[in-house]
Amino acid sequence: MFNTISLNRPSPKELAVSSQTARESTWGMKHPPKRPAPLPGWIRVKFYSHIYKIRYEMLPDMEGDVKLNLSGELDMKKVCQLWNLEACVAIDPMRWIPVESYRPRWLSALAVRVLSERNKCIMFIEPKPLSPSTAHKRKLREASIHLQTSISMLSHLSFSVTSSVVNTSVDFVGRGTAKVNRVWVYLDERTKFPMLTRYAVMPLAFIFSWIAMKTIASPAGRYVHSTKVSCKKRFKIAMASSHVLRIHEQMHWIVLSICLMMLIVGLLLLLNALGWNAQYRTMSLLRQPSVWAQRGENRGLMGARAV
Repeated sequence: MFNTISLNRPSPKELAVSSQTARESTWGMKHPPKRPAPLPGWIRVKFYSHIYKIRYEMLPDMEGDVKLNLSGELDMKKVCQLWNLEACVAIDPMRWIPVESYRPRWLSALAVRVLSERNKCIMFIEPKPLSPSTAHKRKLREASIHLQTSISMLSHLSFSVTSSVVNTSVDFVGRGTAKVNRVWVYLDERTKFPMLTRYAVMPLAFIFSWIAMKTIASPAGRYVHSTKVSCKKRFKIAMASSHVLRIHEQMHWIVLSICLMMLIVGLLLLLNALGWNAQYRTMSLLRQPSVWAQRGENRGLMGARAV
């Protein structure tokens, strides 16, 4: 085992999906972007999930640049850290078999030159089977990503269903109200029913007010009134207790915790809207210092030409 994989970094499978998505986004372009050649002292490395992809000359799952040491040797731990691999093995491009080294972590300068002579790169695979720890970490990460995706899809589906139901209900209520209004206008124009209804409201209101007065004056009404007053007194006593006062004192912390939770949920929704592929693409770019070094060198060359 060259490297201990991190649970917080994307797995090789996720990086391969991100690389394939980025590759497909350039299809159909008249002048697709080309990867710059590695700098002196660097070597182009490519990762394949299966050795048959090398045999049938398929596109690599991922590729990048790794810096050699001063003697021209390649530290394969850097390759593992580049793609969050547990271990990696170089492949002979002529015989399509893994290359055995007397130092499992290193490739000598001669091996680097021989393996990269044909394709100007070194091809790697991850040996199988994986250790139980690595397998468990990758399964846990995959399950967490599936859970996050399921929750996000469920929230979007719930919002869509709720919106459609509310829109349908509002439309139904609007149409029902319009029909009732048309019926009422028709009755008002053709009959005396609306006028009789207005006249009937006043006697009904008088009857209900008389019933309410009798109820309040009755023993049941007095009992309800006394119960109401007693409940108010108990509520005031409870609000004046030490526990409630302590809750009032800590209310600002409770509000702060709720705001932080809302902020975290908003950040998760924002990351989900941006898409995991964009994040992995950015992370893979930041892990390749050759891109930035090449950019700095190009700027230097342009400045020298200008002078």
